[in-house]
Amino acid sequence: MAQSVKLADVIMALVRREADLHSRSVAGQITHWLKIGWAIEHSGHFNYARITAALEGRLDTSQLQEDEESAWLDAFTEKMAQPSEAEEAFFARRQALGRGGAVSIPVATSSMPVRTILLEAQPRLAGRAVRRR
Repeated sequence: MAQSVKLADVIMALVRREADLHSRSVAGQITHWLKIGWAIEHSGHFNYARITAALEGRLDTSQLQEDEESAWLDAFTEKMAQPSEAEEAFFARRQALGRGGAVSIPVATSSMPVRTILLEAQPRLAGRAVRRR
């Protein structure tokens, strides 16, 4: 059964930021942190701060331990599979102008089955002149 919990505005701002970074809902991010916190408290050796630093580009992924690298790769692949609002708007504008189509690319990670990601591609011009709008 779902329950309401009051959290400080500063905590909710952190939750929203991290949820966006990792392509999760707010509820999904809170649940994720609860699971990680429980796992960290019980393992004593897993450093999730290093994974987040690698996702943000502050730590080279070659410096991650094997278990950290696996978690980073799963989170990175999940993040890259979800277009941002800005990317969706960009590709919608391109499609409206007739500049590009979708290309399907299968992607899989250690924790996800293969799924298809659609990427926008520039159409071949075949030597024709193109008027810019």
